[in-house]
Amino acid sequence: MSTKKTNVSKFFIIVLISFFLLFGCSNKKKKFIKVDKIDLPENYAVPVGNEIEEVVKSNPDIIPLVPPKRPIIGKTPKTVQYDIPPKVIEKAPIEYPIYFKNRNFKGVVILEVEVFKNGRVGEVNVKKSFSPGPGHLDEAALKSVRQWKYSPALVNGEPIDCWFEIPIELNSEFEK
Repeated sequence: MSTKKTNVSKFFIIVLISFFLLFGCSNKKKKFIKVDKIDLPENYAVPVGNEIEEVVKSNPDIIPLVPPKRPIIGKTPKTVQYDIPPKVIEKAPIEYPIYFKNRNFKGVVILEVEVFKNGRVGEVNVKKSFSPGPGHLDEAALKSVRQWKYSPALVNGEPIDCWFEIPIELNSEFEK
């Protein structure tokens, strides 16, 4: 019996050692090199608060070290007013669920769409539903609109982030 226990414990120790050798179990800390000066080309800009955005906008030859801030999806105020609304410039087709392809239906889903300055779609919400639920028509409309591209809304000729409502017609005739 005792030889059986020692063989099992030896086996267990060998497995543990193999595990640590294969996957490592080190307490090594990452080493960082202290650099006093970084030599960068003259056309690189180091970010300093909001000033960097103005410098980069005024001089197109400057390359910022930090990419520009991306808009945060869903954070655009819904009360933003604009002179010219966003316009669809590229649509993705609606992929109707298989269940609905051979059925007769006609309806409208009204969506609230967040459009950023660059014309990309942010958050999309259903304001008025036609066929809610996973795998239904509302979801197909949401999936399609998220892929659309827009010309952004304008205020005094400047593009802005905004929300707007868009009706999406869902019709079984489109598939036949």
